[in-house]
Parts: sequence; structure tokens; C-alpha cells
Amino acid sequence: MNAISAEAKYAFIKINSKYETTGKVVLKFMKEGQYKLKLRVPSWSSESVLSYDDIKLMVEPGYVCVDEYFEVGDEITLQFDTSLTAHVIDDSVAFTKGVTLLAYDEEKQDVAYNDVVIDLKKLKAKNAKKNIPEKMRLTINGYTFSDYASCGKTWRNKTMGCWVRAK
Repeated sequence: MNAISAEAKYAFIKINSKYETTGKVVLKFMKEGQYKLKLRVPSWSSESVLSYDDIKLMVEPGYVCVDEYFEVGDEITLQFDTSLTAHVIDDSVAFTKGVTLLAYDEEKQDVAYNDVVIDLKKLKAKNAKKNIPEKMRLTINGYTFSDYASCGKTWRNKTMGCWVRAK
């Protein structure tokens, strides 16, 4: 984010971001003034919403400029699309949810990594119950995938990976 305040050399903005799990970023203004903001909407977010005051705008990937006067406590919210995306190459598939790459970790499963087959015609996903601390867990066609960063931390001759077989 680029922020410039016309009245001061520095912008005073508090950022609360959980975009990797919820897709939401909130900018809270800590000093009143005229601000020129240049906010980046990432390419992985196909349906993003920018809102402030009573304004709600659908924004496309790229940069969105906001040139407004903000009072102390005013907020801008960016809501990114974090829907599940299947990336298919030949007979393999990998999944992302927003910016997060998902992986299958057989250490946490009853099914070996090489036995996982995703039927793309019957693709269904839901949030999995969290019984271990991870940023994100999704059950896809009965198999539980976790955020890549949380996988492989307890390997004991087990396999994890992002690309699984697809049919």
C-alpha cells in the first residue's frame, strides 16, 4: 500500500489484516487529513470489494486509487475473494484458497498421499474441524487439505504434497 497525506510527510494508518484466511483488510485512520491511497488488489482475487463511508465498490485486480479526506477512526475495508480454486494440469490437481496454497499431508490422514484421487466432476469442499493449530483446513471430496506452511512439520517417513491425482 502506498499512502500519502497532503498535510504531513507520513500517513497514520493502522492496518488490521487477515487476508490469508478471511480475505479482509481494514485500514483505520489515526490522524485526520486528505489522503491519497494506492491500494493493490491481487490477481488471485477475482471479486474484491472496497468500502468506506457509504461507498461500496467492486474492484478489479490491479491498483485502486482513493483520494479522500478522512477523520480519525474512519475505516476503509478491502474484502478479497478467497474462494477455492482448482489448478488442473493433465491428470493432477492443486488447490488454492485465496492466496493460500493447500497441501495434503498424510501424517494427518488415514489415506496415503499416493492413494489420493480427486474426482473433479464431483468437486465439493467444506471447512474441516480444527483439531490441530493450522491457519486453514478444508475437506475436499473427503480428503483434508491444510495450508502448505502447516504441513510436513511432523514427518515420520510420511509424504505431503500440493499436487494430487485427478480424474
